[in-house]
Amino acid sequence: MSNYHLLLIVFCIFYLGSCTGSDVKKTEKSSLMDLGSEVETVLLNEAKSVLQKYDDWEHQEYYGIDVSHYQGNVVDLMSSRDSLHFIICKATEGSSYVDPDFHSNWKVIKSKGFIRGAYHFYKFDTDPVTQANHFAKQISDIDFSDIAPVVDVEEGSLSSSIDAQKMHTDLQTFLTTIEASLKRKPIIYSNTSFANQYLTNSAFGEYRLWLADYTEGNPDIPNVWKESGYLIWQKSSNYHERSVTTDFDLYHGKLNELVR
Repeated sequence: MSNYHLLLIVFCIFYLGSCTGSDVKKTEKSSLMDLGSEVETVLLNEAKSVLQKYDDWEHQEYYGIDVSHYQGNVVDLMSSRDSLHFIICKATEGSSYVDPDFHSNWKVIKSKGFIRGAYHFYKFDTDPVTQANHFAKQISDIDFSDIAPVVDVEEGSLSSSIDAQKMHTDLQTFLTTIEASLKRKPIIYSNTSFANQYLTNSAFGEYRLWLADYTEGNPDIPNVWKESGYLIWQKSSNYHERSVTTDFDLYHGKLNELVR
């Protein structure tokens, strides 16, 4: 709902309220005043209902899943949004790999009305600029209604031949290359244990976090993100959708903040 519509509803309520007073001719029948009162009541109730619905839409939990070719054609099988609002799919890995289902998933997610996102599985033994360019090429049509590009950094990303300083420098290079290419500030996906051990540079805290933490209650936020918190919480790896098991994600806030 736009601010214009909200102002229009409020104007109607106050206008009708004033019309039931001195502006109505005394010679008019009382039934006309009763009708005006009834209209005012209806408009007031409708306004409250619309405003409440709008507020609920703005501030609540939204649910999503993330998929790759391992989940098969689960996206194709989803015929309605149900309780899900967003789907993030694997796009690329390393310098040349493209998920076999990515391009299909990328199109279908949008056509079915979900908010979509895409992620790259980062490899520390591969040139960061090459990886960034590879990822950016595959999602070149990303727009501002999509979730920002995600880089997945976890245990499988590690290389025994790289030191901590180079890891930080290379990952930062990847992030800045993606941002320059796609004009979107990337999101970092990781889990608490890995992040606390390897993503210790405070500069990473400038990027929003998609946190994997499969614990009951509130998630354990990695040290670098203690103040800013997480954007998305992957809280389960055992979500069932159309008889397929996948990861379950939670976002709390305004939907426009999810894609900003």
